Parts: sequence; C-alpha cells; structure tokens
Amino acid sequence: MTGVAIRFPKTHDMRLGMKIEYIGISDERKEEAQIRLCIKSGSANDVAGKEGTAHLLEHINLLFDKLGKYGSRNDLKATGYTDFFNTTYVFDTVDDAIHIYRVFEIINRIIDGWFINQYDINLAKQDIKKEISEIDVNPIVKKIIEGSQLERKDPRNKQVNVDNITIDDIYQYLHKNYEKNNCLILIESGLPRQEIEEGAELLFPCREDAVKDNSIFLNWNDFNYKESKNVKGIIFKLKKTTEQYGNGFWEVKWIQWILEQCFIDMCKGTPDGVEISEMLFSPYEFLFGIFDDSIYWNENIKEKIGGMLKGCLDKKTKDSCYQILISRAKSDRILNQILVREKEYIYNRKLILNDWDDVFQQINEMNIHKMIKYFEEILYNENILLLD
Repeated sequence: MTGVAIRFPKTHDMRLGMKIEYIGISDERKEEAQIRLCIKSGSANDVAGKEGTAHLLEHINLLFDKLGKYGSRNDLKATGYTDFFNTTYVFDTVDDAIHIYRVFEIINRIIDGWFINQYDINLAKQDIKKEISEIDVNPIVKKIIEGSQLERKDPRNKQVNVDNITIDDIYQYLHKNYEKNNCLILIESGLPRQEIEEGAELLFPCREDAVKDNSIFLNWNDFNYKESKNVKGIIFKLKKTTEQYGNGFWEVKWIQWILEQCFIDMCKGTPDGVEISEMLFSPYEFLFGIFDDSIYWNENIKEKIGGMLKGCLDKKTKDSCYQILISRAKSDRILNQILVREKEYIYNRKLILNDWDDVFQQINEMNIHKMIKYFEEILYNENILLLD
C-alpha cells in the first residue's frame, strides 16, 4: 500500500493490554486498509513430539477466508505465515469503519480460539500436507538450521506428522502463546486514529498469562575450517542481547559495511560480485551472509579478516563512511512501513530511524571498543558457517 505517512504516537497500549500501532496514510490512497495480527510465537514454541502445531493453528484460523464465512473475498482477503519465532495474520479490506471493525472481530475470535473445531482441524491438516509437499526448501536456510533444535521445528519440514496433533494440543498452544503480551496489531488506514481505537477497545480480549521466553540458538560446532576450499558464501553469527544492542541500528550497519569492505579487498577489489546482507532469522542472533562465487576459504582467512576489521574501526575510517551509512539507512527508510514495524516487534531491533536530525551524533557515539569485541566474537569458529 502506498501513501504519505502521517505520524501517530508510536505504540498505543490498549486499556485491555493489547498493543496496537497505527500507520496512517493520506487521502490520496487506494480504498484499502491492511491490518496485521503479529504473534510473537511460532514453530520454535511447538512442544516436542507435537511439531507443526503453530503452523496448523494458523491454517485453522484462516479457513474462514477459504470457506467464505465472512462474505466475499472482494472486500476481505486474509493470508498468513508461520516462522520459527512468529505467526502473522494479514487482512486486506475496505478502508472504512465497518470493514475494519469486522477484521477486529475476526482477530478477537482468533485470539479466543473461536475457530478451533475438529472439522476445520481435519481440513487444515490436508491443506498443510499439500503445502509442504509443494515447497522447495531454501538450501541456505536448510544449511543454517542443520543440526540445531530448529531443524525439527521447521514449519516446512516434510518429516513432521501433523496427524499426531490433537484438538487439546492446539488449545494448549493457543492459551500459552496467543495472549496479550505476545500480540501486536498493526493498522494501516486513512481513518482517524480515534475512530479505529474505539472499535479496538470494545473488541480485543485481555489475557493475564505471561509467556516464557523460548530462546533457541543455532549450533554450528561440527564444521572443519582447516580445509582450504572454494565456497559460495559465508554466514557469520552474532548473539544478540538487550545489553549489547538495544536498538543497534548503526552498529549493525557498521558491521555490514566493514565485512563488505573486507571481502571486496579479499576478492581483489571487484565489488560487483560481492553481496552481503543481514539476515533477520531469529530474535536472539544476528546473521550476516556474504555471497560470492570467488571466495576462497583457508585457515588464515580469519586472521586476515581480523586485521582488516581493526583497521576499519579507527577514527579516520569512521568519519569517512558517514555518508555511506546514512545513504544505506535512507534506502531502508523507504521500505513498506507496516512490514518494518512487524519486523521491529518480532526481532526486537529497530530497522529504520524516524528522526534524522541526530544521525551524525548517533554514529559518533558508537562505542568502538564494544564494536571490536563484537567482531572478535564473530570470528569464533562456532559463529561461522561455510556454504559449499
């Protein structure tokens, strides 16, 4: 959806405890609103032996759209997806109070478990089996999660048997994970905030249970780095804590830029083939992927990278790359606002900046000694994954 952004208070805590965030658009817009229900819980929260529960619940809750229980798809379209650490429901509807309130009613019923019944469970199981059979698993993702706890909990795992999941299992997952502290509702609309808020406060339920944090970390301990060989890519991992990062916007941009400079230099100064990206894969770890057809890995490569990193962290280099960092941050700024807000909520990291007046000051305030420590951690063997 396109439009000119209108600023609202960033997050409104509903009287009943549900978090809701508004992303306003101008009157020059499509006649459509988008509402997202973001659950900070996904397949990683599945109970052992009941893998597939989170994904199954998502499909059950969306059958109303497939079966036409809320009218025509012309004025309401519902989709969703389940990942390791989040489940998201996306509703596109007419941008008026009646249709938006109808979506609020559906969200209320999702959180309350209203759509769960044995008939729909059976239908959803068939849908999931068909979906998984048709999915081509991303080989990079497969390599990243191989040998970790996430491998079995992958919602795309063809070995998962959803027939093993009962209606009681689904209710238990719902009551443990679909509660107010775990939910965010994102609304992109041209309606006045107050009009939306009135309907939301009437409809959204309150749950008092707290969800225990389910931290799961990737395990890459079984790889041999002494072998010299050509690789197609390298994944670097950095564990993330609130103390380390907070918002961490500029620190992450800095890490990406320095790693890119290192590999451009190692690839004989030809940057065209080098691609580096931050991978939003988990709320607990940052992954940086470097991809190039001419990367040659040998036992001395970490020492070379380490030397380059220290050189890139001096004051002169820091001053010289201001404009590069700012340029990249501005390019991120044009991302779809509602998608960015969802990622910020799920991954606990700020992806864009709203206030550009303090950009230089924020870069200047980065702690170089802390950055050096981050880079030292990145170069541990257990934080490096080679892509053959």
